[in-house]
Amino acid sequence: MKSLNRFLVQVMFVVALALIWAAPASAEQRRFSVPEGTDLVTLVEDAQVIDFEVDTSPPEPATTASIGDVHAVYPVALAVLRDTLIDFAAHPDFMPRVAESRAVQLSEDPAVWEQRVRLVFRVLIFSSEYDFTMTVSDAQLAQRGQFGLYYQMDESLDNRLHNVIGSWYMREVEVNGQPHTYLRYFNSIHFARDQFGLRLALRNQGARDMQNTMNALYEEAKRRR
Repeated sequence: MKSLNRFLVQVMFVVALALIWAAPASAEQRRFSVPEGTDLVTLVEDAQVIDFEVDTSPPEPATTASIGDVHAVYPVALAVLRDTLIDFAAHPDFMPRVAESRAVQLSEDPAVWEQRVRLVFRVLIFSSEYDFTMTVSDAQLAQRGQFGLYYQMDESLDNRLHNVIGSWYMREVEVNGQPHTYLRYFNSIHFARDQFGLRLALRNQGARDMQNTMNALYEEAKRRR
């Protein structure tokens, strides 16, 4: 009986691990909400940082991690903002740091893409490129007037990244009686190797880069509407 009990415990442990590994996305990469206490008026056309951290001792084998969360409110329709975001091939035309982007849609329901991205950074004493592929998925949010994407790196083609996860969240809101779209952007990058000037560049420019990315998306959506 004791042997049987030990066997059952071992089986349950293995099953639990399998369920964890098979989970489609962690809570970290699914920040699909408006933070409690958010003043929408103060966010209009002003991307603000919810949280930003440079972790110099992340779990191995990563050497440095950058984790950021920013949000804003823009006077543009959610549909226009969404369509601009999922126009992956156009990202190099308006997204900061994006030198190359192309995507293949793998499925329609839910919408899933495989995207290849090449980022180029030239900041102060730091210069580097990152070439990677990732899976981008429609979160299929149940509530109307909302849209979410989450993404996770599949492969670092130059072996400079350990992992990339993140999400985009949009929600229709009203500000002073006028329709607007709330936008939230979460991004977590775990670097695979130390590079001279990387941590300094992240501390000085990382949060601003995320804000600039959101504002660039808005400006392009505004141009397209």
